Amino acid sequence: MKKLFLITSLMFAFIGFAHAELEPPTLLKPDNEAKLRLKKVASFTWGKVTGATKYRIIFSNDENFANYDANKFKCLDKTCFTSIVASTSYKLAASNAILKTDGDYFWQVQAVNKQEISEIVTATTNGGEVRVFKITDYSKISNDGSPIPDSAILGEEPTDWACTKDNKTGLIWEIKTTDGGLRDIEHYYANYDKIYPKCDNTGRGITNVGYCDDLKDYGLTSKLGDSTNTDGFVKAVNKQSLCGANDWRMPTRDELNGLIYCSDGKYNKLNDANLIHGQGYVCASNSGLRSRSEITIKLPTINTTYFPDITENSDFWSSSSNVHVSNHAWIVLFNVGGDYSDDKDSIWYYHVRLVRNAK
Repeated sequence: MKKLFLITSLMFAFIGFAHAELEPPTLLKPDNEAKLRLKKVASFTWGKVTGATKYRIIFSNDENFANYDANKFKCLDKTCFTSIVASTSYKLAASNAILKTDGDYFWQVQAVNKQEISEIVTATTNGGEVRVFKITDYSKISNDGSPIPDSAILGEEPTDWACTKDNKTGLIWEIKTTDGGLRDIEHYYANYDKIYPKCDNTGRGITNVGYCDDLKDYGLTSKLGDSTNTDGFVKAVNKQSLCGANDWRMPTRDELNGLIYCSDGKYNKLNDANLIHGQGYVCASNSGLRSRSEITIKLPTINTTYFPDITENSDFWSSSSNVHVSNHAWIVLFNVGGDYSDDKDSIWYYHVRLVRNAK
């Protein structure tokens, strides 16, 4: 079968390693929490977490921490400030820019060790008092488009879980099903566009006629508009108004990579310079590994609480073409925490997870 050796040599049949999850820190009030306009250094403290080797503290002027990339643990602008400390306290100078002269500021702490990070606990000054709350990375969305509690289960009823919202980016993601229907996780897709390839049931793709014949041999022919091609699948899902919306689309490579979670917090910055033909890794610790026994991070590399549909072959098409190889599009692999590109006519291996922008 076409590219079988290439695909199997690039993909690992990874099995996740179990690590004890860290408890979230217990935040304590800063020593002068009643004064928003600090006149001197303020000390922020929290309870010690068993198993933690360090703590990540983040300050922000945004209540939802939209200026903080929780995937890469980086602030996105000057209204956010972060630091790693080994102790259970941090002193912040009154001159720090995030302490606005009027209005609240917000802070959060996360426990960290070599394999795990805890859930985030967040606090804010609120009229001089400290209000503690938790910012979740994701939230569930029902079939009718309503926010629903984390206790909701997947299903076909209007109030059942069907989509997941990324609270960091505002993107809403399709959750796959196991019912054999249109959105079943076991379905695979070609990724044709109007330019390439022109391989269809008539075999008009002259330069790709070998691929066309290969597809036909396995009964896997697809063309633009088919539900087995990405564009046809998008149209079919929009016709069903998944989660109350009809503006679903294919995600970009960067958007899919934004779902990758590296439990050790070590991320590579992927770009076309280091990803021309081969496979690259968002999770830096997986770079260059040759066997599953070398894996040290938690697998699969995604939040399985909110994306429970990941299978062993968890590879998803993006809408992004490889600018160096015109007939290739990028694919994101959640079993390794990375991506690579392949021929757009490949219909044997790759799933699709649609996305939309929240209104």
